[in-house]
Amino acid sequence: MIADSKPSESPRLKPRWRIPPSLPILVAIVIGVLIRVAWLNAKPLWEDEAWTFVTAISDRPLVDIAGADPHPMSFYFVVRHLPAWFLSSDWAFRLPHAIASCVALVLIPFVFRRLLSPERGVGAPIRDPMADSGPSARTRLETLDDSSTDRLVAWCTLVFALLPLNVRYAQDARAYAFCQLAGVIVLLLYLKCRQEKSWASIVGLAIATSISMHIDGFGWITPTLCGVHALLGVRRSDARRAIAALVVGGLSAIPYVYFRMTHMMAAGEMHAVGSGRLGRAFAARWLELSPIGVAFDPVPAKYAGAIWFVATVAALVYVIGMTTSVWRKGDQRRWLAVLLFAVPFAGLTALSLLTGEIYIFKKYLIPTAPAVVLLFTLGFLRITRGSFLCALLVLCVVPLGVSAVSNVRAGDRADWRSLYDGIRPRIQANDAFAQERHLNYPGYSFGPLCAYAWRDRILLDDAQLFEYTDAADSAASIHAFMDKRGGDRIWTITTNWMARDRMADLGATADRIAEVRARGCRATLWRLRSSGRAPTGGS
Repeated sequence: MIADSKPSESPRLKPRWRIPPSLPILVAIVIGVLIRVAWLNAKPLWEDEAWTFVTAISDRPLVDIAGADPHPMSFYFVVRHLPAWFLSSDWAFRLPHAIASCVALVLIPFVFRRLLSPERGVGAPIRDPMADSGPSARTRLETLDDSSTDRLVAWCTLVFALLPLNVRYAQDARAYAFCQLAGVIVLLLYLKCRQEKSWASIVGLAIATSISMHIDGFGWITPTLCGVHALLGVRRSDARRAIAALVVGGLSAIPYVYFRMTHMMAAGEMHAVGSGRLGRAFAARWLELSPIGVAFDPVPAKYAGAIWFVATVAALVYVIGMTTSVWRKGDQRRWLAVLLFAVPFAGLTALSLLTGEIYIFKKYLIPTAPAVVLLFTLGFLRITRGSFLCALLVLCVVPLGVSAVSNVRAGDRADWRSLYDGIRPRIQANDAFAQERHLNYPGYSFGPLCAYAWRDRILLDDAQLFEYTDAADSAASIHAFMDKRGGDRIWTITTNWMARDRMADLGATADRIAEVRARGCRATLWRLRSSGRAPTGGS
C-alpha cells in the first residue's frame, strides 16, 4: 500500500509592489501648488502690480487705459469684478493668479502625455511596438513603452511645476499666469483635435483660441504657432479640422484686436523693456527659461562671460532635446515643440534688431514654457542616460531652490509696504506727493502708495500727486505745482529701481520735517518757506 502523499503546494509569490504611474505626477503637482501659494505675502506690491490694483479700484472706464497699458482689458475687467476680499492684502490680491497657474499645472500632464505617447502620433503612423522589442529596447531612453512614457511625463510635470519662470509669474498680480493657462488649454485642445475626431475638441479649440487672442501680444503666440504647425500637415483631415477651429477663434477676436491696436498706436505706446546689449539679453533669456532660472534684470555686464557659457550649454541641451528619437520619423509633434520654443525667440530678436530696443523679455516668453520644459528634460535625460541622481539634482533640487529663494527675495524692488507704514502716522489730509515720472504709464510711479493708502481708507486724488520729468529742474516744477494747488506740505518720494534714487532736493526753499527710508526707497516731508502760502497744519 502506497502511503498517501500530499500534493506539494507551489510557493506563494509575494506580490511585487509597484508605484502607480499617476503617483509621481500627483506628487509633482502637489509640490508645484504648494510653492505657488506659499509666501504670497512675502514681498510687497511692486509698481506693475500696484498699477493693476489702482486700475481695479479706479472709476475710469476701461477704454481709457486701452492705449496706455499693453495688458488686456479683459484682465482688468476680471480684476474689477473680484470680491473686495481679494483687495484686502497682497496675499489675497495675488491669489487668483496663483490659482490660474495651478490650473495650468494640473492640465500640463495631459499635454505632455499627448506630446509623448507613442500611440498618439500627429502626421505619422503610430510607433510599432515590435520595432522596440530588441534586447536593448528597455535601456534606451528614446524607446517609449507605457512605463517610460509615464516617467517622462512625471519628469516634465515636475520641471514645469518648479520652473522658476512659472513660479515667479504665478505670484505676480498681472496677466501672465492667465496667459499661460490660456496657452496650455489651446495646446491641449489642439493636440486633442489633431489626435481625435471630436466636435467637442473642435468647438473647445475655437473658444480657447478666442479667449487667448484677447490676451494681448503674448496671448497670440500659442494659437498662431498651432496654426502654422497645422499648415505643415494641411493635406490631412485632422489638420484641416484644427485650422478651421483656429481660424474661427481668431476671427472672433479681430474686432477686439483691431480696437486695441488702434488705441495703442494712437497713444504712441510700444512697451519696450530690458536693458543692456541685445546679445547679453538674448543669452540671459536662454538661461532664465531653463530650470536653473536665475533672473537677470537688468542683465549685468560683469557676468556676461558666465551667462554666455551657461546659455551655450543650455542651448546644447535644447538641441539634443529637439533631435531625440522619442518621436518617430514624420511625427509632427516634434515640430510643434520646436516651433513653440524657437519662433518666439526668433521673432523677439528680429523685433529688437529692427527697432533698436530690447524686446527679449522673459514674461513675453511664458507661452513657450511647455516646449522649454519638454525639450530641456528630453535633452538632459538623454545626455545623462536617464541617471536618476543627475535628474533629481538638475531637474528638481536646483529649480526648487531657485524658486524658493525668488519667492522671498525682493531683489532690487522697493519695499513700498514698509515705506508706507513709516509715513502713515505723519500723513495729513492735504499733503501733496511728488515723484519722478517713470518710463511706463502716467501715474504708474504712485501706484504702490495709492494702493496701500486705499487699504488704509485714505484716498489720494490726482490733485495731490505730481510727477516731474526733469530731475535737474524738479524744485522749480514742484514749486509751480504747489503754487497752483495751494498748501505748503509735500512729500518727495524716490526709488532705486527706476529713478535711481534721484531725490528732488528742496532744501534751498523748504524745511525738511521728516525722512523715512525702506529698502530701495525713501520719502522726505518738506514744508515750503513761501510766505504767501497758507500752512496746512503742524508737523
